[in-house]
Amino acid sequence: MQIEIDEAAAERFVEKIVDRVLERTRNQFTRLDGAIGMTEVQAATALGLKRHNLRDARLRGLIRATKVGNRYLYSVESLRRFVGEGGGQ
Repeated sequence: MQIEIDEAAAERFVEKIVDRVLERTRNQFTRLDGAIGMTEVQAATALGLKRHNLRDARLRGLIRATKVGNRYLYSVESLRRFVGEGGGQ
């Protein structure tokens, strides 16, 4: 089986995907502006992750957090760095 792909259509498709990814990243940073730090739930939500994915990244040393009482707080700078480095991928 051979599939033929229109090169121009494929290029438009890729551009559309890249635009969506960039927009999502911009939205993530917008949600972080003005905050000093976030709880694990807040940070995961802002990054579009499930809480356990962010926790696992913390446990693997991919993102730093500070334990305050019985919860972890993530600095905005730590979240920006994590997203900028590809979120551990």
